[in-house]
Amino acid sequence: MKLLLRRLALLFGGGVLLFGGMGVFNASAQGSYQASLSPPTTESFPSLTAYLDVRDLQGNFFSGLSTADLTVLEDGQSLPLAELKHLHPGTLFVVAVNPGPAMMVRDARGLLRYDYLIQALQTWAERRGGEIGDDLSLLGVGHPEITHLATANLWLAAFLDYQPKVSGAASDLAILERALEVATDPALQPVVGRAVLFITTLPKQEHLAGLTDWVSRAHQQGVRLFVWLVASPGQLNTPSAAQLAEAAGQTGGAFFAFSGVEPLPDPENYLQPLRNTYLLTYTSHITTSGVHRLAVRVQTKTIDLVSPVIEFTLNVSPPNVAFVSPPPEIQRPHPAAVSTPGAEPLPQTYKLEILIEFPDGYPRPLQRTTLFVDGKIADENLAPPFEYFSWNLQPYMTSGKHMLKAEVLDTLGLSRASVEVPLMVRVEMPRQTAATMVSRNRSWLIVLILLLAGVGLLVGMIVAGKISPRPLRLARRPRRKPRSPRLLVVSPSLSNEPAAQHPSRWLERLHWPRRPPSQSIVAIFTPLQESVSGNLAIPLPLSEEEITFGRDPAQAVHILHDPSVELLHARLHRLEDGNFFLTDAGSVAGTWVNYSPIPQQGCRLEHGDLVHFGREGFRFTLRAPQHVRQPRIIQQEG
Repeated sequence: MKLLLRRLALLFGGGVLLFGGMGVFNASAQGSYQASLSPPTTESFPSLTAYLDVRDLQGNFFSGLSTADLTVLEDGQSLPLAELKHLHPGTLFVVAVNPGPAMMVRDARGLLRYDYLIQALQTWAERRGGEIGDDLSLLGVGHPEITHLATANLWLAAFLDYQPKVSGAASDLAILERALEVATDPALQPVVGRAVLFITTLPKQEHLAGLTDWVSRAHQQGVRLFVWLVASPGQLNTPSAAQLAEAAGQTGGAFFAFSGVEPLPDPENYLQPLRNTYLLTYTSHITTSGVHRLAVRVQTKTIDLVSPVIEFTLNVSPPNVAFVSPPPEIQRPHPAAVSTPGAEPLPQTYKLEILIEFPDGYPRPLQRTTLFVDGKIADENLAPPFEYFSWNLQPYMTSGKHMLKAEVLDTLGLSRASVEVPLMVRVEMPRQTAATMVSRNRSWLIVLILLLAGVGLLVGMIVAGKISPRPLRLARRPRRKPRSPRLLVVSPSLSNEPAAQHPSRWLERLHWPRRPPSQSIVAIFTPLQESVSGNLAIPLPLSEEEITFGRDPAQAVHILHDPSVELLHARLHRLEDGNFFLTDAGSVAGTWVNYSPIPQQGCRLEHGDLVHFGREGFRFTLRAPQHVRQPRIIQQEG
């Protein structure tokens, strides 16, 4: 017996406590500490929380830590703590009974060894009573599993109902393996301390083959194993007893041998140290998806250690941004029209709304949202609300299409831009009334009136005889000396034409307005069928530099009456090289060339192309084509 105690003392660093002559071996070593960290909770990313447990090798909790004593090591980067709380949670306690003949031995009082076990556990359970917080389970060979009870009263009722059957008891340690599985249930919160009390008789050596693997997994999950071995004193000097004591020591638990005369330990002494933990909170700096590493360094006057590294997976992606129902166009009166009496006030800005979402499922604060119009910053939000922009419309004095884009930047530095959205700003020009013409040309009208008044006054004075204009006397030209005759050479091709009358040089210096040449028709759109009204299809001449198509006469040059055509459907531009370039004006039915929708930036037309505006179809024909699209023959299989 002494030899076995010495071997166990050397194995567990000298930490041996005696109860009534038998050994309770506590896996401990004075002066050493260890820290364990739970996987972080990422629901509130970038704010992460994790549970930290710092204890000495006797299982005593190290209290009094502050945020200044801890440093988070995230992917090798040191980060400060935002908050640290000392919590007192419940414990997950599993009692597993592996009965055997040694439990049915009676003493001089006629009491079984199992009766003493019942008394010890009943005393502990009655003292706990109806207190909640602990998670209690009972497993026994030949008895249904009773797991995750909320109070000790419920657990005690189940324990008193258990009647161990020694004859049918299993000789292996399957009940211990199952108890460790219940204690490492991943569905339970990691904050609770976990412990297994294994009450057993001495197993055979061949039944302990898988004990090392079970205990290793339990130790990784923070489960402490406490073993009560019910046996006679002579059975302690066996390899099986030593292996059970070693398993308890590896998890930070304790081993106790009971022969029927020793005072049994109070289970509360096992559980009370487990009802302490730290909850730490910090702001993560993770910006990429994948597997990440987390550890905590503890530095005080007495300890300096780093917890084992925990790996966890996190998916992080930039936020998405999109405009909420942007209008196809904005109607804006010209500033000159607003100056007229009774006109509506001129809108100086237009409010735009965006939708921001986080595809990774982690909503987080934003740093900035920016509105770009035609590639330039039009508005920017550096504080909430980030979802609204105010677009200044004052610089836009003429109608035109503009490209809008929104960009969002979160606190992690991740940014993303929306797709560009076309928006038409239509500036309504004022109507040319007599009043507006007079107000615009007031100074010229005054000059004209004064000039006409002066001419009228002069004519009146001449008619009245007050002014008698003198006849103009032409000065006689001096006679020139006769010159010798010159020989005039006439070109044969111009001999029958009259000599051209050359104007004087001062007339040549005047820049007379010339009439622009008449526009020629260089291309036509030939309808592919009769019009909707039933009239004959009339070709559309194409002669202007820019031609618009649609159903609204105020917006379109060529009117198309089909309902599939928008008010303003498409534009056709004549290029400098004589070709034509077709673009869509944001229609619903779309603009199609050769049965394919044209891209957003438009496309160049070629002689013979088939063009559809919604359901209205035309053939594009050049009067002098330089290139004719060659047909392609596509061979189909089968």
